[in-house]
Amino acid sequence: MGYTIPSLIEDKISPRAKQLIKLVNDFVENDCIPAEEIYFGQLGKGEERFKYVPPIIEELKQKAKSLGLWNLFLSKHYSEGAGLTNLEYALIAEIMGRSLRIAPEATNCSAPDTGNMEVFAKYGTPDQKEKWLKPLLNGEIRSAFAMTEKAVASSDATNIETSIKRDGNHYVINGHKWWISGAGDPRCAVFLVMGKTSFNANKHKQQSVIIVPRNTPGVTIVRPLTVFGYDDAPEGHCEILFKNVKVPVENIILGEGRGFEIIQGRLGPGRIHHCMRSIGAAERGLDLMLIRVTDPSRRTFGKLLAEHETIIADIAHSRMLIDQARLLVLNAADMIDKVGAKGALKEIGMAKVIVPDMLLKVIDRSIQSHGAGGLCDDFPLAYLYAGGRTLKFADGPDEVHMQQIGKLELKRAQKVKEEYEKRPKIKNSRVAVTMEQDINTTTLPPQNYKIAPEKVLPTQQFFAVEYPGNVINTEKALQTLGGQRGLKKAVNEDLLELRFRPNNPFCHPINGDIIPTANLLLKVTRRRKKVKGHHTRRDSDDEESINGFNFEIMGIISKTCRFRGMADYQYVPNPNDSIPRYMNALENFDINTILDFESLLNDERDEDNLPPPSFSRIECPMEYGYRQNMAVVKVLVQKGEGQAPALKLINRSQGPPPDVVKPAYQPSPESAARIKKLFAERPIWTRLALMNNLPACDRRSIKMQAIIF
Repeated sequence: MGYTIPSLIEDKISPRAKQLIKLVNDFVENDCIPAEEIYFGQLGKGEERFKYVPPIIEELKQKAKSLGLWNLFLSKHYSEGAGLTNLEYALIAEIMGRSLRIAPEATNCSAPDTGNMEVFAKYGTPDQKEKWLKPLLNGEIRSAFAMTEKAVASSDATNIETSIKRDGNHYVINGHKWWISGAGDPRCAVFLVMGKTSFNANKHKQQSVIIVPRNTPGVTIVRPLTVFGYDDAPEGHCEILFKNVKVPVENIILGEGRGFEIIQGRLGPGRIHHCMRSIGAAERGLDLMLIRVTDPSRRTFGKLLAEHETIIADIAHSRMLIDQARLLVLNAADMIDKVGAKGALKEIGMAKVIVPDMLLKVIDRSIQSHGAGGLCDDFPLAYLYAGGRTLKFADGPDEVHMQQIGKLELKRAQKVKEEYEKRPKIKNSRVAVTMEQDINTTTLPPQNYKIAPEKVLPTQQFFAVEYPGNVINTEKALQTLGGQRGLKKAVNEDLLELRFRPNNPFCHPINGDIIPTANLLLKVTRRRKKVKGHHTRRDSDDEESINGFNFEIMGIISKTCRFRGMADYQYVPNPNDSIPRYMNALENFDINTILDFESLLNDERDEDNLPPPSFSRIECPMEYGYRQNMAVVKVLVQKGEGQAPALKLINRSQGPPPDVVKPAYQPSPESAARIKKLFAERPIWTRLALMNNLPACDRRSIKMQAIIF
């Protein structure tokens, strides 16, 4: 499968880089991907998985060397590198990501070795380069970077507790690390350990990076860790103890207190490498999805999977996400080439956050299209998903990058504010003239327009009730709503009941619908004429006066209760029945009637002692608005010879019956001619558009549906 360089950057890619891209693509497609099954088959079993390296990987490394596909990650700034720019290598890293487990290692471009080799190349002394960088570049040994710690939140590197104490001509290291990638590999010969050489200095000057050979006494590999069950043997991700580990002072890199400087220089390009390899992994996931959904043997509901709209949409979303992420990462790589990793922190951070999310979404859709098979090791999808989820933590969690991106954006705030303040201000008079000129170009008569004044809305909130009746007595109206207590309950619990007879238990309530609103409460007062000797109220600044009326905004109506539901059956019992008689006795404190309550209930003449239940099952009634079918019209029909025509309804969509005399309303010839002319210009009109293009005398023809056929 060929690789196409994005046209946006093609002119920035050198001829040599284009040749390398072609060679890498052929090597990955024809050698690495076919070797994956062999590689996993050659892995050891149980504990042997971390003692044995599959022989196929060494064969692929020798072939990559012979093709010149070796150490391509080191940019042209290093004498040991292949002379590529970060932008050029980003494209190569994407291709390697299609065989994420094999291709990077086969070309000596896999993490964590790439970052560690950059540390040695950029910060190492000649002796350190000779002892460690040279065998790493030759692929003879491997390495690990020990930073993350089990006991602290290591996303903030200032929390690291591993101590690096000077003791004469040695440093003594004590600490507990975990998730140290590559530490389980039997070829791993050296650790770059980050710890604190000082606990009292500036918090970003306490950390240092020191070289620790793996076979140093006191280094203990506690256990390999798993990611969703994958151990990534033989390299693995390990928990390590450093107990009184002693190394010479010349093993310190760059000097004490330079740890932050080193890790920032190490992680910048490395994050881009991770991102581009992830894009390659996403491309492979999408390829596998395309193969699966177009398989003729995979049909559901009589159709290929690829013929279902949901599958088509998933493919489209995946393609868009991949291409968006690719451009974001390429932009970051180009920025590193122009201003260095430190100057491209924002671009690197955005890519590091966006790309893992993209990978997870693309792989998840591909897994879904494979059914349960996508979850097992018959396909590489589950492994790719686990790696993508890990990447949201690797080289700094998303949250740290998001915080950094936000802070970098906020640094622009002052400059943005100054630029906005420099913009020319447009006066209201100019706007008014423009509005008047624009309006005068229409058919409206010229008028004098002015800008409406701006008002600051008060913060006071109000609760409104649309009372379904003419309120004459406010106190009685409040009683029907439960009084002040009922209204307070409505505000807090969104429940308000209306009882037309609040003192009658037989009266069923109407439930109100409380909905959020954004209405304004206006206070309208009428100005009174000044009377000699009397003081009149002065209009406040918050009021508008129009035609003798003052308007003042009192606040915002945030909730409104409306009674739009159907009232339930209202039961009015006979006043001579037992229950009303007993209620009347309670109100008048009639002791004899109250004591005689049992006999009242046993009165055989009383058939309706208890009120009926609520009959309505819903609060809002069904709305049924009957509208005449537009195709049905009134016509006069001739029944027989000598009989008068009869008015009937016919369906005009089925054509006119043979016995139609004429429509109930006949338009004038002039109206018919004007309507036919319009239909000659355009065969389809909406009724409203047709009426807007006819004089008033013709509109009746349209309303009466006179032009039927």
